[in-house]
Amino acid sequence: MEPLHFITKLLEIKDPNIQIMDVVNRDTHKEIIAKLDYKVPSCPDCGSQMKKYDFQKPSKIPYLETTGMPTRILLRKRRFKCYHRSKMMQDTNCHPKSLSALR
Repeated sequence: MEPLHFITKLLEIKDPNIQIMDVVNRDTHKEIIAKLDYKVPSCPDCGSQMKKYDFQKPSKIPYLETTGMPTRILLRKRRFKCYHRSKMMQDTNCHPKSLSALR
């Protein structure tokens, strides 16, 4: 959704693969619903082309306060599966320790 593009500028999110889908105001906090989707990588073990797995694992990432309320990003990360090795992986690691990947 292009109208929500200003939120990525406001939060200084530099990764172009993160798309903001919606912003929800709860009673105690704000939730930014986003998804992270990359091109399909090759398997790091066998080198074959992986396929998109039909499941996006959601992560709850605490972020800075916005307008005096705690904010968290609900980020759905795309998962990939190597069908030769039956191994599943995600292309990036977005944990609170690595929030610099979001900025």
